[in-house]
Amino acid sequence: MMLESIPFSVQVGLVVLCVVVLIIFAFVVYSGGLARVPVELAPVEPMVVAFRPFVGSFMQIGHAFQSVSKVLKEELGVEHTRRGVGVFFDDPNQVPQNQCRWWIGFVISPEVAQRAVAPAHGLDVLVVPAGMAVRGRLPYKTFLTPILGPRRAYPRINKFVQEHKLRSCTAVELYTEMEDGSMEIEYLMMQTEVEGLHWRDHHPQVTG
Repeated sequence: MMLESIPFSVQVGLVVLCVVVLIIFAFVVYSGGLARVPVELAPVEPMVVAFRPFVGSFMQIGHAFQSVSKVLKEELGVEHTRRGVGVFFDDPNQVPQNQCRWWIGFVISPEVAQRAVAPAHGLDVLVVPAGMAVRGRLPYKTFLTPILGPRRAYPRINKFVQEHKLRSCTAVELYTEMEDGSMEIEYLMMQTEVEGLHWRDHHPQVTG
């Protein structure tokens, strides 16, 4: 079909569609959709995490972070913490989304942790010792990064674990606010034993 035979309005529509598709593609790429995540065996600093268990779709992670942050701020006086933590016990490719089990929390000081475990706050505490982990890192660019990132990181992490005959265990993700205001996601496969790093069915919140 000759271009001249296509109505002008249709030509304009096709051009607009192409531009929109290119913009969406560029946004996905910028968000990390095609990122090559470097993987290495790296040290992990000790940390104390106040968390809350959840069951349901990982798409509710943002809301979960807000709910835990609200408890820390309004009930424990923690105005701001630079590092969030996600612990994921199930693979959404193998487990129905409404049955996936996960924790969401924040790194806090040991002093706050002593108060956080009070039943009234609905939080639990995990103490992670210094150790080693297989780690992948990805800059947090947009709201799509936490969704696209695992698809880029975990296949490479699993391959690294298999090639080096290392431990395959629960996935831990760290979301860190850097000094310059940017953010980074670290995908960790812990190689050091972490006491308590297992599912605790302490009345988890059920998400949609």
